[in-house]
Amino acid sequence: MRVLKTVLIVIFALLFAVSGGLLCYGIINPASDAGADPSGISDEPSKTFFSGEGSTQTDIRTIFAGATISSKGTSISSKDAVDLMIQAAYNLINIKQFYFSARVDVRSGSKLAFSDYNYTRNELDTFKKIFAYTGVFNTYVLRCYYGDQRLETNGTSSYDFKSKSWSYTTAPKPSSTVSTDRSKDTESPYYFSGTLDFPLDFGGKKSANKKSKEVRSEDVNYDLIDPESVILQDAGGYYILTFNAIPDKLNASEETKYRLSDSTTRGSMKDIQFADFTVTAEIWKETGVFRMLYYKTNVHASLNGESGDSVIEKTMNFRYDDESCSIAKRIKSIKNGEEEEVFYLKLNDENKATCDAEIAALESK
Repeated sequence: MRVLKTVLIVIFALLFAVSGGLLCYGIINPASDAGADPSGISDEPSKTFFSGEGSTQTDIRTIFAGATISSKGTSISSKDAVDLMIQAAYNLINIKQFYFSARVDVRSGSKLAFSDYNYTRNELDTFKKIFAYTGVFNTYVLRCYYGDQRLETNGTSSYDFKSKSWSYTTAPKPSSTVSTDRSKDTESPYYFSGTLDFPLDFGGKKSANKKSKEVRSEDVNYDLIDPESVILQDAGGYYILTFNAIPDKLNASEETKYRLSDSTTRGSMKDIQFADFTVTAEIWKETGVFRMLYYKTNVHASLNGESGDSVIEKTMNFRYDDESCSIAKRIKSIKNGEEEEVFYLKLNDENKATCDAEIAALESK
């Protein structure tokens, strides 16, 4: 019965959602790792990427000023660790462009679920792409979320490789105008939950309405991290920060449980109990943005009346170069079985020309 419960958890529960209500998921014994993104980590971005009104970059080294960080690792306070994580997220908000590829693995006994997705932001435009596999229930599905100024309507689309057809939650419509009614994300500890799908709650007190930012405190919570576990290592051009969260604190944090459930089962995973939670963050020295972000946690949880144990791991590799962060190139890369560039064909002639010029410039470098 225990084995059955564990299998049911994997089959029915482990669907991965990223911000914007976007699904990405893997299921038992997938046919192949077709969705993996081959891109790794790029060089540190230039400080010139911080430009424009409000695009300020903060030196993370001011957080632990006076401390000598060795290549073998130096103990720092849990407060410094949280401040480093939050400041890296703030710098990410303020940089002109970034891209990350994410890999999520969930193991329950001998079973493996996985998902691969990537997120691109350039100025105010965003584009997310996910490969999903649902095992015996379906074939691979390509899901995209777009918030691009070249399109009048933002939304979500899915391509089914079996039927070779696209379906749209909101169909993209070409636009020759640039939207001016969107604003940049504000600096907030909740950026981890929204864009990065990172479940630890670094924010303050919450109301019963967890999805309303207006009623949330911006006070930073330093209590989740074990102060004895925090190590900062000098790796040359970047720092490596490692720490463990305290299971008892996590189990008392309804917001952290809510975020983990929301990012794995769209809020349907219940009775979550953390056994551990380990974080490794690589942060570029000069620009103070993430190079890599990783966490691993062991949890016991229930779903639909069944319960089981799972190990969840997530790795995010960040890139900041023009080619990786090109929205135009992302649009043209979404293809169906007949190699038809569906998103590209939705653009009007003016915006097709804009895409072509941007891609030609990238390819000429």
